[in-house]
Amino acid sequence: MASLVRRAASYVYRNGFWYTGRRCIEKVKDRCMKPYDKLWRQLEPKPEELAKQRQDKTVEAAGLISVVIPVYNTRPALLEALADSLMQQTYSNWEACLYDGASTESATKEALDAVSAKDSRIRVVHGEINEGISGNTNLAIDMAKGAWIALCDHDDLLTADALYQVAKTILKDQPDMIFTDEDKVNENGTWYYEPNYKPDYCPDDLRSGNYICHLTVIRRELMQKVGGLRKGFDGSQDHDLMLRCAEATDKIAHIPQVLYHWRTVGASVSHQHIDKCLDAAKRAVQEHMDRTGLKGHVTIERGFLRLHYDTEQSRQIELIVIDNGDPKTWPDFVDRLKGWHTHPVHRMVISPWKESAKDIDGDWIPWPDGGSVYPCINKAVAQSRADVVVILHAGVMMERDDQWLDEMLMYAQRDDVAAVTPLLVDRGGYTTHAGFAVGMDHLASSCGINKLAITGGWHNMLGIVHNVAAVSIACVMIRRDHFIPFDEAYSSGLGAVDWSLHLAKDGFLHVYTPFAKGKVDDKQCCNWLLLHKPANDQDAARYTAAWGDNVHDLSYSRNFSRRQADYSLPKLK
Repeated sequence: MASLVRRAASYVYRNGFWYTGRRCIEKVKDRCMKPYDKLWRQLEPKPEELAKQRQDKTVEAAGLISVVIPVYNTRPALLEALADSLMQQTYSNWEACLYDGASTESATKEALDAVSAKDSRIRVVHGEINEGISGNTNLAIDMAKGAWIALCDHDDLLTADALYQVAKTILKDQPDMIFTDEDKVNENGTWYYEPNYKPDYCPDDLRSGNYICHLTVIRRELMQKVGGLRKGFDGSQDHDLMLRCAEATDKIAHIPQVLYHWRTVGASVSHQHIDKCLDAAKRAVQEHMDRTGLKGHVTIERGFLRLHYDTEQSRQIELIVIDNGDPKTWPDFVDRLKGWHTHPVHRMVISPWKESAKDIDGDWIPWPDGGSVYPCINKAVAQSRADVVVILHAGVMMERDDQWLDEMLMYAQRDDVAAVTPLLVDRGGYTTHAGFAVGMDHLASSCGINKLAITGGWHNMLGIVHNVAAVSIACVMIRRDHFIPFDEAYSSGLGAVDWSLHLAKDGFLHVYTPFAKGKVDDKQCCNWLLLHKPANDQDAARYTAAWGDNVHDLSYSRNFSRRQADYSLPKLK
């Protein structure tokens, strides 16, 4: 009991009271109502579908897939369940390479010999010393004969179609690395929960944590090029490997299907030694930054990684304020500007009233009554000579000092980033904007909408830096030489979404950071945050003509409900 109390206290200390409370509620909901377990029973491939896959010989051209599995004192029942999941694969051209790192349990050794006797594709080597997770995995890789290396833990499960879907992706996309979605399964394999519906490859997501995880399949040549796993990173060895692979290739494919069940077993390193794992992850990301020339350092805050990039304090910032003349919020907004002193900031005001520019000692950009704001923004940016532009609606109250500018500038200064958006909440602390997700029922929706921001939301997405598909002009920072003009025919927030997608098409990233935060007057900003559904009809028609009504979002999984971007599961059929 004392041990349980200590673990609970440590979790609260590391993650905070609100995050811990949300996790407890989720655990109770999952255990009692089992919403995802019911969904998975509907989604898992049916026998007739698996039979068709077994008859499909076209995928065999993908070649031999070697599933590498490090083993140490694994319970026989878990090894047998893993072996069964391998033997049930609908793709037949595979091998399993199990390296036993000198297990001391005779039952483990006997179970290994028993499963290898069941299928000649299951190969076992009994090692004389335990090289740890990374070392044992590398020795399992040395056993492999395939052109593809699939990383698998010794107590987890693959879905029956896992390697078939991997083989299809190999033939279709010719990638160097593949990763899939996953979920968790309890120890006796009867309850599935906590699905991890992942974005496609997003570099800022990966720097914040190893969201790629399982199932990962890597081309042998790439594995050899990066040197396999590194022993000094046990606990976060996969994170370190994913970072090094992503540095060496941009051919990374994501299969948005749950193909891997991560079994929750008390002996897991990640469960027992979270501090060791976090330290290894911190070092892995720091070394990644050093290798790639991203100057800065990494810290651990509330159990998650946070990156701090070095910035040039001399950068000139242009603040473009959008003022719609609300007398209730304007005086407080002006008052907040007086506390900004860290950066040299020039100011412009887009407003129907010239007096607004005088209030903040800025240049006036006239906003004709009833006209779109986008021509005014384009004019303001064209006049600017600053390094970085910040567009800020007067209905958004950012923090009273200007440290949020430093936070956003860290990302806006990067050559691969177009726009940076902060976390915006309402007066109650509920999320109104954390970037836009696209491909929704109403075209675009603010990520994490209506979620209490302090709790972190789905997989703590509200609490970590990550990439998003689009941003809002309610508050956004842009490097001026990355700016492209907005389409002036738009009059709602869809204009910013359209602009974001054009920049993404040109290869730029958009970044969300929760470490810059502001409060929103929803009534003033609802048009820019797309809080009204449906959006402006003319804007919706223009957007749909340009992008279609089902545009692919690299940053937000299609496995979530399309109703709004709140990371909720779709309804059961």
